Amino acid sequence: VKQTVRHANDITVDVQHKMKQIDPVMESVQNLGEVLNEVTEAAKQVSSTLMAKFQTKRSSSEQSKRSEVANVVQTPPATSTDRTLQSYEATYHEDAKGAKSWLKYVDVAANVWQRMRK
Repeated sequence: VKQTVRHANDITVDVQHKMKQIDPVMESVQNLGEVLNEVTEAAKQVSSTLMAKFQTKRSSSEQSKRSEVANVVQTPPATSTDRTLQSYEATYHEDAKGAKSWLKYVDVAANVWQRMRK
């Protein structure tokens, strides 16, 4: 019986020693879990903030579009010159949707075409 108790004590001491060696690894795993939790929380906050800003911007742009549409007079231009000027303004005005972006694409396409011809 004494030999069995000594053997059990030796096993207990060995297990305790091995547990002490594993403790730093377990602490690191716990710290990693906490860091990942904080990163996840930060990502959620950023995502919700971006969505709120997007929705606010979207609703304000929709309201401004509605007010612009309400302010536009629905009478057509009287002369062909007026129609031409209105069409030119809609196409080349800086506020026109995509006015500058499509002109950039045309310039890029023209440059590519010129280089391919040479």
